[in-house]
Amino acid sequence: EIPNRSMLYEKIITLAYKRPLQDRKSSKVDEEIAYKILNIIGLKILENPNLSKRKLKELISQKISNDFSIKLFDARQEVEKVLFFWINNRILEDVKIGTDDLIIFTHKTINSYVAACCICERDPQDFNRWFMKNYQNPLWKEPILFLSNLGWAAEMISYLLRCDAYNKISVNNIYMAIEIMNELSEPIPNLFTLTIPHFQSFLISSDYDLVFQMAEALLTLSSEFKALLHEVSRPLLEHFQSSTRLAAIRLSIMSENNVDLDIIKKTIDYLVEQIDENIEQHSHKYSIKFKTNPFPPRKLMGGFQSDTLVECFRILVEKEIGNELFHRLNLVVTQGHINYKS
Repeated sequence: EIPNRSMLYEKIITLAYKRPLQDRKSSKVDEEIAYKILNIIGLKILENPNLSKRKLKELISQKISNDFSIKLFDARQEVEKVLFFWINNRILEDVKIGTDDLIIFTHKTINSYVAACCICERDPQDFNRWFMKNYQNPLWKEPILFLSNLGWAAEMISYLLRCDAYNKISVNNIYMAIEIMNELSEPIPNLFTLTIPHFQSFLISSDYDLVFQMAEALLTLSSEFKALLHEVSRPLLEHFQSSTRLAAIRLSIMSENNVDLDIIKKTIDYLVEQIDENIEQHSHKYSIKFKTNPFPPRKLMGGFQSDTLVECFRILVEKEIGNELFHRLNLVVTQGHINYKS
């Protein structure tokens, strides 16, 4: 089993290097230089997709000459040979667009992966400058996700969760940090210490929409992070703010840790009570507006609350079968707040 996408694309490229296609002419190229040139090509093409083949070869030749301390003439010959090799092995393509000769990758994701391999060789200071400049640019999202498993996850998450001058963190930064975490084949050291306080600060926000958005984002974390969900939610299960409690209960359920059944029952009662209050308020508004008393709308609960109600009932069904449970379920189903399918 291949644990992450970075390792998958590493294997694809290694296979292309070691096992040339039988229907193509093969040539011998130095392994280190072959990978180095491919990585630089990936970065240069992402930086400038319209870079001509001639200009691309010249830029790479100069870098290879500097990095390997060889003459520029020799570097040009090496670049020519390596380009021919990767084109023959169907990692690169030599195409003509209008009057321009271009080099492109046969698969865009391979381009993103090798560009990430090139970026990950930078020193920390240079890497941080690059990340600060590019992390909000959609063009670099795939390389950034690949960098998660190339040794830079902690630095990227740390930067994304850093407060601005107003002591705030962007919601988009939180989402990107979670995406980076989901790319990891295993949690990195100190990840809990790094992330939990920031996640909790969003979950106790007075903006309930933001609380639910944060919880939904955390629910996308892979199964490797169940312990983290538990640690995030545990101190918030009896928080004074209802939206925070709901989010904490949902996260705690998804972390597969035991949630006190009394808390589950209180949550169900609270949600049903909120539905009844909403129905009453909407009925009053409609009767004033239309001078009638139409049948009030039933679907007055947001998606997050509704899903939390279903999850709470699921826990009760697993833990406690009896008349009390039947009464609770029957009340909610007959009122149309959840359906039998849910």
